[in-house]
Amino acid sequence: MKRRGWMRAWAIIWLLCSSSCATATRSPEPDPVQAVTGWYEALRDGKPHIAYRYLDAKARATTDLKVFTALYAKHKPFLVAEARRLLAWARRHPAAQTATVALGKQRLRLVKTPEGWRLLMPVGARAGSQ
Repeated sequence: MKRRGWMRAWAIIWLLCSSSCATATRSPEPDPVQAVTGWYEALRDGKPHIAYRYLDAKARATTDLKVFTALYAKHKPFLVAEARRLLAWARRHPAAQTATVALGKQRLRLVKTPEGWRLLMPVGARAGSQ
């Protein structure tokens, strides 16, 4: 009898989890300006460990948190001013999804539009010369 009760409890738990997971949706990606805003606010507010999280994986792999924190302590006014400048620029310019495709030594730049991916290269220009 006890085993039946446990099996019933597990069945209920499984049913609750599977029904909630089935209806879960992926959150939309935040606006890129939000990332720049978070970077600026973390630097401004003296939270380099939070600002560090806004760096991409490659940047974090080449600069650990301890080094970044030391850099921040030494150059805080410059970093805050630069982040403020980047934020102002980001707010004035709409975000765009872009891609760079490597074709051997050549690089082709594209932008995503409502019609699909489009070239960011004028006709006749050499790919990779940008």
